[in-house]
Amino acid sequence: MQNQKTFRHIVLSPAALIIGAALIFLIIAPLFQKGLFIDGYLYKTVAINFSRGDSTFWHMKFTNTIMPDFFEQPPFFFCANGWWFRLFGNAFFADKLFTVFLLGITFYLLYKLLRLLVGNSPYLFITLLFFTLLVQVWCWTFVNQVIETLVIPLSLGGTYFFVHWLKRTLTIFHTYLYALAFGLICYLLFLTKGFQSVFIAVLPMGALLVLHGKKRLLLFATLAYSFLAVLLVYTLFYDTGGQYWFSHYIQKRLYASLNNVGATTTNHFDIIFRTFTELLGPLGVTAVLLFFIRYKKGYPWRLLFKRLKHSPYALLFFFTALAGSFPFAITLEQRGFYLSPSFAFYTLGLMLWLKPYLLAGIRFLKTVFENNYVSYFSRFAFGIALVYLIYSPFHYRQNESMLKDVAALTPFLKNGDTVSIDAAMWNHVSLQSELFIRKQVSMECDKHHLFFLHDRETNAPIPDKYHRLNLTTQQFDLYVLTQRNP
Repeated sequence: MQNQKTFRHIVLSPAALIIGAALIFLIIAPLFQKGLFIDGYLYKTVAINFSRGDSTFWHMKFTNTIMPDFFEQPPFFFCANGWWFRLFGNAFFADKLFTVFLLGITFYLLYKLLRLLVGNSPYLFITLLFFTLLVQVWCWTFVNQVIETLVIPLSLGGTYFFVHWLKRTLTIFHTYLYALAFGLICYLLFLTKGFQSVFIAVLPMGALLVLHGKKRLLLFATLAYSFLAVLLVYTLFYDTGGQYWFSHYIQKRLYASLNNVGATTTNHFDIIFRTFTELLGPLGVTAVLLFFIRYKKGYPWRLLFKRLKHSPYALLFFFTALAGSFPFAITLEQRGFYLSPSFAFYTLGLMLWLKPYLLAGIRFLKTVFENNYVSYFSRFAFGIALVYLIYSPFHYRQNESMLKDVAALTPFLKNGDTVSIDAAMWNHVSLQSELFIRKQVSMECDKHHLFFLHDRETNAPIPDKYHRLNLTTQQFDLYVLTQRNP
């Protein structure tokens, strides 16, 4: 009973309510708004095709005419999302709840990891959530439903297995079991976003450098790496489906990226700079805290570095975070959300390093949050956040004109139709996704079909013998062929 009261007191505390409000404003409410980032649309369509049985694990597809052989990403995310759609359908709320489910698992694993490392400290967990929400692109990742939403909980799950094994006195059998579980999660990470997402594989190697018990760690590393190698070799070189997928993936994705196809920058170091700019929020807060404590207590700065030297888990997480971010500098295809899985490790490392200073800051802030005005403000902010959340599904975050036009156009199209388009529209992924999700309608250039879809923004010429249907649309017009070519 006492534990329930304590838990309820913490959950309803002003600090928790403010963090809850921030979570709703930054992630949950925008997630439930209409419209989606291009990559999110692409991945959703591929997952829905899998859920319909229109594709297989090793042979995904986008539409019938555009990327009918989808090998641009590994298949596990689409498989997991597809099975969710099979169980709950692919309606708007079912789609969004899949991401909420992944976010919930992420927070649960962060809580379990922090509890293993520092004990039961709810306010440190609230601080960890605060630091995480300060990383803008991390929030953006969940709002836009990209593949990293699965990479994040998988990487934290593998880390939890490893740290749980480290922190417990276990038998040889348990060592085998935990090593195999860690290797399996690394394998699933590879099947989720490729080699770059298997960055947690450096954990046993990093632990050998900073932790005691070298023989025990060497046994775990040998077992985990061996199991991972066996799974990869079998999948990529012996399994027919895996071999077929990888032979195409390595050409479409790996070789292309190394040859700067799809480059988003001209400088290899941009992604490293981006890593630190995204971390400015938690780094700025800790800097203010450290200067405040230095001013109040007079602690010398050298104690910070001395503490880092004696915080092996902080060093281990920093090492892992670097492995999850800096290798993206190899290619010129660099996007901020690629870094999202590494940020949990940066913030965990920061908290383990500065734990005494953070606890001092928490003690000070608890007195501030005990103020009645702050308490009232926290409840008001959380209430406003809930109202905003309820309103969100009726609000368009993006793609408003496209979504309204698709709703007007689709009644005139039959399931499985193919519509003609001008070549300038071939990359309109959002429109392709909506048409294929709703009615499995594909788009095709340079061929005459019964319908022609015209984009007013590109304003391409209308082919002969098509006339416009009288529909109220904002951007896209539907034309019908009056006389078929023989």
